[in-house]
Amino acid sequence: MNDTNMHPTLTLLLALAFAAPLTACSAKSEESSGSAGAKNGQAGSEAPAKDIAATFGDTPSIPSIFEGLDIGMQESAAGGSLPIAIDDYGDDVFIAQAAFTRSGILTELEIDVSKAVEAKLHERWGEPMKITINGEDAGIWLDPATTLRVRATSSISDGHVSLAFSRYEPYRALMGEGASVPFLPEDPLHGKSEDAVKAALGDAVEGSGTALELPLPATEFDSPYASPTLKITLARGEVSRVTWSIPYLSDESRDEILAFVRTKWGEPASSDPAENTYDFVVGPRAIRAFAYDDRQWNFYVTAPG
Repeated sequence: MNDTNMHPTLTLLLALAFAAPLTACSAKSEESSGSAGAKNGQAGSEAPAKDIAATFGDTPSIPSIFEGLDIGMQESAAGGSLPIAIDDYGDDVFIAQAAFTRSGILTELEIDVSKAVEAKLHERWGEPMKITINGEDAGIWLDPATTLRVRATSSISDGHVSLAFSRYEPYRALMGEGASVPFLPEDPLHGKSEDAVKAALGDAVEGSGTALELPLPATEFDSPYASPTLKITLARGEVSRVTWSIPYLSDESRDEILAFVRTKWGEPASSDPAENTYDFVVGPRAIRAFAYDDRQWNFYVTAPG
C-alpha cells in the first residue's frame, strides 16, 4: 500500500456464522454451516424467520438490526448493542458488523444479505450507481437528504451481497468553495513542528514522529481501498510534505473531480494530461494534482516560496 492510500485500522465487532451457542445476541451455529442455525433443523420447532427486508426504509436507510448504533458514535457508547443478533432473520442475513477507527469512532456498518433481499432494495430504492471495485461489479446508493451512502459489493458467502452503510460529505463540500481548502490552515504547515500541526488541526490528528494523519470525511466516491486523508510528513522535527487524496470510482468521476478542481483553482500553470498530472498555483502554495492507478486524485502541496 502506498502512502497515498492508507486506511483507518478497523476493529471488527462481528456477528459471525460459526460462533458459539445461540443466545439473544449470538451468531449462527456451526451446525447450520452458515445458515440460520438450529431453527432450520426441526420443522415447527422454531418461529418463522423475521423479514430483514421489512426493516429497511423506502429510501436508502440503515436497517433496524443495527438499533443503538450510528455512524460517528464512540465505540465506548456502542457496547450495549454488540454483538449484533442475526439469527432471527434466517438465511437472509449471513453477517453483521461495525467498523471503528483507531480513535474509536464508528465509521461503517455492514450486513451481508441474500440476493433476494437485495432485489427488493432495488425495487424500493431504484438502481444504484454502477461502479467497479477491484475488478468486480458493485453499486452505490446515495441519499443526499441524510448523507447516507450504501455500497453493495460481493459477499464472502455465496448467494449473498454485502451492504456497507456510511455517511458521506460531497467532495465539493469537502474541498470547499473558492480557492481555499477548508481542512488546510491558512498559514502553511511546511516548517512547523508536530505540536504546532496538532494545535492547528485539532484532536483528530493521528500519529506522531515523522508521520501524522488527519482522517477526512468520506465522500460519495469512497471505496473500501481509498478514503480521503490529509497526510503530513516531518523530517528533522519539521513538516516537509503535505498531501491529501480524494477517491474516484470511474473514469467519469475522475474527470468530474478534475473539472471541479480546474474551476476552483483556475487553469494549471503546467500539465501532462497523458500522465494525469496538473500543477496549480494557489495563493502562497503550489499544488500538484495527479491520478495514477490507485483510483484517487492525490494533491501534493509544496513549500511556499
